[in-house]
Amino acid sequence: MPCERTKKKAAALIGLAAGSGIARALAAVLSSTGAPAAKLGVIDLPAAALTIAAGVTVTVASAAVPAFKSARTAAIAALRDTAAAASHRIGRFRLACGTAFILGGAAAWAMSFEAGLPLLALAGVAGFFGVVMVLPAVVPLFARALDRLPLGRSPVRLAVRHVGRNRRRAASAAAAIVLCTALVSAILIGAHSARTSVEREAVEEYPADYSVAGAEITPELVADLRDVDTLTVVHPRRTGTAEGLNVASTAPAIAERAGIDLAFGEGATVAVAEPAAEREGWATGDLIEINGVEATVTGVYPVGDDPAPLAAFDVLTDEATAAALLPRTPPTSVEILERAPSASAITAVTAAYPAMAVDDLVSYRESRTAGIDLVLRSMLALLFLSAVISVIGLSNMLSLSMYERVKEHGTLRALGTTRGGLRAMVTAESVFVSLLGAAIGIGLGLAGAYGAIRVIAADQPVSLEIPHAYMAVLVGATLAAAVAASLLPAASAARSSVIANLQAE
Repeated sequence: MPCERTKKKAAALIGLAAGSGIARALAAVLSSTGAPAAKLGVIDLPAAALTIAAGVTVTVASAAVPAFKSARTAAIAALRDTAAAASHRIGRFRLACGTAFILGGAAAWAMSFEAGLPLLALAGVAGFFGVVMVLPAVVPLFARALDRLPLGRSPVRLAVRHVGRNRRRAASAAAAIVLCTALVSAILIGAHSARTSVEREAVEEYPADYSVAGAEITPELVADLRDVDTLTVVHPRRTGTAEGLNVASTAPAIAERAGIDLAFGEGATVAVAEPAAEREGWATGDLIEINGVEATVTGVYPVGDDPAPLAAFDVLTDEATAAALLPRTPPTSVEILERAPSASAITAVTAAYPAMAVDDLVSYRESRTAGIDLVLRSMLALLFLSAVISVIGLSNMLSLSMYERVKEHGTLRALGTTRGGLRAMVTAESVFVSLLGAAIGIGLGLAGAYGAIRVIAADQPVSLEIPHAYMAVLVGATLAAAVAASLLPAASAARSSVIANLQAE
């Protein structure tokens, strides 16, 4: 026992040192992004004591159930082969408890949309424990589904059957992967959804990439900007009032970014906001007169409860029609869209017009999402840590499995299985367990992220957005970790002697 306690304390100290190193790395990342310097990675006495106590407590708690089961097993029964077979059966009580946890977590998850984030967190904990309890029953079902695939009489099919036969060990390894992928995927989806919503809001507020404003917008300035090859839209914007209507000019490409679908035709054409159209009795296709100018209504755009600044105008029109409707109102700014970074080119043009100022709205939008981008980068670091945890858990599972199947490996080699075939079998077993854990974990993470967004959406405009590229990286990293975890056990199984394996008890 003293030796075991020493090992637990040593593991806790290693974890403490690793945590300090990770914190220092995060501090370096924060400093590189221009954020205020954070004092991370400094270990104080209370934190060290808490870490060691937590490590010892978790280790003892995780050993409690196996120790209890071992103590209850009679000595004679433990010597029988049937004892090992009985240990693979899943009790009905465990399945009932796991199902109850899952159903309770699902109910709490649904109620958390109104109750808030604390209940959502409780639902996540209950759901995870429920999944862990029923995983040993899910593993054989997963293995049978894989066994129906056209795998042939190959080592891969043997790996599938090993997974189903060693359900408890496979479930234990998969549980660690479920936890890692659930946490990482939930935060990735949540952060990406928040970033997309903030970016969408910023684009609707400032749909152009650049805005040039000053004392006087001259035709020469507009012409010089239109000569820049990397600019797709250069629009001199006018805003004013005509017969009680708020009028603004814009380009369809700029309006599209603000969520407004415009299509101006030949001659004088306008688009009208729904409230103004209802008030004036106008509809698409009508010929109307404003300030003595006859114009065709090409569309009626919705305003909504929280309209973008551009949608707040009663009438939107093109450059020529705006000049006719507002003859005494000069352009107040030049709105610009780019196809490639053009800040330096725009600055070079406006340098000849000292009264002009350039607002870089691209940089403004990027600053709005900088904090969320930092969270996403941090999640990639956590993804690496989750891969390390997965490698350790899978490697332990495979090592124990290889030890128990020494004689089986000797038989397979004697029947003609090559060393490469044994390596493929072990690798496939690791990949299948990881695939099961990643599928369940991502499902839990998606449910958690959706619940959090539903709760936050009551106060903030945010919607679920799945980062497909990041999720692909998560799955790829999990499967790569599975392959890495199988390297040593597979090499050990392939190197072993056929005769020694057949003689093993």
